Amino acid sequence: DTMDFVLRGHAALADQRTKESKRFFERALGLDAKSVPGLLGVAYLSSDAEMDELTQQAVRTDPMCADSWVARAEILSRQGQSKAAREALDRSLHITPANVSALYERDRQLMSEGHWDAVIRPLDEIEFEFAAPYLASMLGTQCRARLLAEQNADRACDKWYAASGKQISLAFATAAAARNGSVEEAANAGARLKARYPDLTIVALRQESASDLYSNRYRDRLESVVYPLVRKAGIPEK
Repeated sequence: DTMDFVLRGHAALADQRTKESKRFFERALGLDAKSVPGLLGVAYLSSDAEMDELTQQAVRTDPMCADSWVARAEILSRQGQSKAAREALDRSLHITPANVSALYERDRQLMSEGHWDAVIRPLDEIEFEFAAPYLASMLGTQCRARLLAEQNADRACDKWYAASGKQISLAFATAAAARNGSVEEAANAGARLKARYPDLTIVALRQESASDLYSNRYRDRLESVVYPLVRKAGIPEK
């Protein structure tokens, strides 16, 4: 049935089989053209223009679906419609105040607008409120926000790396260590990063960050604040 294809679509997406995932979501819509999970599944795997159309259809079909408003907020943000994006997120959080996707998207939009300080929260609150698989993403936001606001980010970034184990998280943890530590401590942090990811360069980090759904303002801040710290730790440009 429809939900079976939706579930199979999400399973394929979790395995990064995006083309297969989209086919499953499209089969769900073939059975029920008004399936909101199917519409959202296809929307996230489509162009911005198609996502715009599909998310409008989703909120018209079920205006009480919180996830539809989150998707709507995301595409509005990409289109530079910040006020409309915030209003869509407010709708989502009014429907489901603890909607993790909406909370994450709200923080992402604040970061894109340069409001790093507005995102920062006590880490104990984050760890209490969010469980896997959402915890790593929320810790990543806290790590990034602290670094970009030029605050102590050691604990947040270390927790992000412990939760995700990803290259980008260890790179940010290295930047945090370089910011607060001595030249020797920065070198030690860089040595740990190079031992784990020997081919890592600033160029590679820049390319990885380019895939994030953040703004040019955010990327400019990486250039002025974060990448110099990674260089200080001994990571080469290319």
